[in-house]
Amino acid sequence: RSVRTLTENRMKIISKIETKESILNLSEIIDESDFLLIDRGDLGKTVPIEKIPFIQNIVIKTARKKKTNVIVATNLLESMVENKYPTRAEIQDIFNTLIDGASGLTLASETAIGKYPFLAINVLNKVIKQYSYYANHVRNKIFTKVGAEIDSDVLTSDEISNDSLIAPHGAKLVNRLL
Repeated sequence: RSVRTLTENRMKIISKIETKESILNLSEIIDESDFLLIDRGDLGKTVPIEKIPFIQNIVIKTARKKKTNVIVATNLLESMVENKYPTRAEIQDIFNTLIDGASGLTLASETAIGKYPFLAINVLNKVIKQYSYYANHVRNKIFTKVGAEIDSDVLTSDEISNDSLIAPHGAKLVNRLL
């Protein structure tokens, strides 16, 4: 409360979740914050790495219940520090982070020291665009049988362009629409 008092309530408070202690005091931290920033890199130094996805999910859900936005940082597109293309796992991680309810994503080393900062930003924007399409058009559809076909509008929507498709390794990407 002293920060709010000193700034006469004119500043937004972003609290970094990066330690075991921050998880143990999560509710109190949320109550004093306008935003949370989950720093997965620092968090991985104090908790086992395999627990980070679960902690991230819990932090986001807990914060969202209290109407506090959450930004997720660290290692979103880490492979793009050295490579032009992200891994499929990185794309899935970003998508799952958005599904969990994150309201912001932060690139760090990808843009600070990476060889392809603009490509990394473009990839992130494309995944966010795909997520928006999913959230607005696909998420609430109920498929009645296993292996149900994806509606053709998911693959042909104007919101999804060919330049967002990443060519497979050692092959040629063919995008045919009937």
